[in-house]
Amino acid sequence: MSIRHVALSFVWFIVFGSIHTASAQNNPFGSHLENYASGTLFPDQYSQGQMDGFVSDYYDQWKSDWLRTDPGGDGYRVVMDGSGRTTSESQGYGMIIVPNMAGHDTAAQEVFDGLYTYSRAHPSEGNSQLMDWAQPDATGNRSAFDGDADIAYGLLLADKQWGSTGSINYAQEAKTIIEAIHTSTIGPESDLPMLGDWVIANGTGSYNQWSTRSSDFMNGHFRAFGQATGNEAQWGDVIKATQKAVSDINTEFGTGLMPDFVVVDPVSGNASPAPPNFLESDHDDEYWYNAGRTPWRFGADAVLNGDAISHEHAQLLSEFFQSASNGDPNQILGGYDLDGNPLNTWSDLFFIAPVGVAAMTGSDAGDQLWLNSIFDNVKASHVNYYSDSVNLNSLLVMSGNALNPVSFNAVPEPGSLCFLCCGGVLGVIGRRRRV
Repeated sequence: MSIRHVALSFVWFIVFGSIHTASAQNNPFGSHLENYASGTLFPDQYSQGQMDGFVSDYYDQWKSDWLRTDPGGDGYRVVMDGSGRTTSESQGYGMIIVPNMAGHDTAAQEVFDGLYTYSRAHPSEGNSQLMDWAQPDATGNRSAFDGDADIAYGLLLADKQWGSTGSINYAQEAKTIIEAIHTSTIGPESDLPMLGDWVIANGTGSYNQWSTRSSDFMNGHFRAFGQATGNEAQWGDVIKATQKAVSDINTEFGTGLMPDFVVVDPVSGNASPAPPNFLESDHDDEYWYNAGRTPWRFGADAVLNGDAISHEHAQLLSEFFQSASNGDPNQILGGYDLDGNPLNTWSDLFFIAPVGVAAMTGSDAGDQLWLNSIFDNVKASHVNYYSDSVNLNSLLVMSGNALNPVSFNAVPEPGSLCFLCCGGVLGVIGRRRRV
């Protein structure tokens, strides 16, 4: 072979080899192959490329601030502060964020695998398929529902992004964790997410299968869990239970605001706010640092899966905050009682960003301006691990970059039993084509 041919072969390898490596990602960041529900609003004051740039810049800063190599050699972990404290919550956020950023971050799969490795190296004592909620341990080596649910969902996103034929079978690992979540942290009669595997389902104390956290009502996750495992009816019951609890509280208060913690009467089945100091603080009965995630969780299910009930719940929240703030996101204040009275005079990015996802369910010019204003307010704001992680997850949805492991290959027809039981579908022909 001549020198010229060798040189051309080398160039071919560099150019086409790199293209082949990139093609290992099925949905690289910025490709916008995902479908959103018909009628979904997106920020329209920027081009798509500009919005993608804001999100990728935000991710780069988030990664620099909060992602660390584990000094014990167990991959990667998302830290919460300068002490290096890690929780299943922080790992879960990271495992959702990173697959979405593959294509922008050339090391995304390596980082994701490292995050998963760390989660497996710190099992819960209650169910070893779940993760210990905090390292170093604070009050016991047991699980917290939200972290495990996000970890399982992240594995489904990884399967969608990279497939499951590599060193980690993402799909199978997700199914294993999903089964453990249902076995150990879903109420057998209530169908509600329990607080963790430390809860005794039929316990006689305050914590049992009838006590739950509103921000654990992750119905988009539950749809994905049902589809991945083939247990759609089982997880459909969880969706119905959580949506009933939300509707009960909305019927009582009318604002859309959720309390941090919820208790359900096992006889009547009616939900109400847990009392103050139920688990964490005197704000447990109010819209505080747990419930502040509900606009993101409800809104994501509405715009990614087209669920009518989630759309209703998200829209009610968006309308409340638009009215309470006079359309100024800076006036979304730090916590509210469920009647809508602010608890403080200060604002926090954490309380603002999730409302942007709920605002995507709007329908008129005023709603469009409201969404645009929220996006402008949060697109480059950095505060702390918690606010930044929730904000980045919210920005991924608002910018049209959130992957969805739920498939709509077989959408039930309106009027069918499944359609009515599962809350209905607003529409599956959305802004982006589905592949």
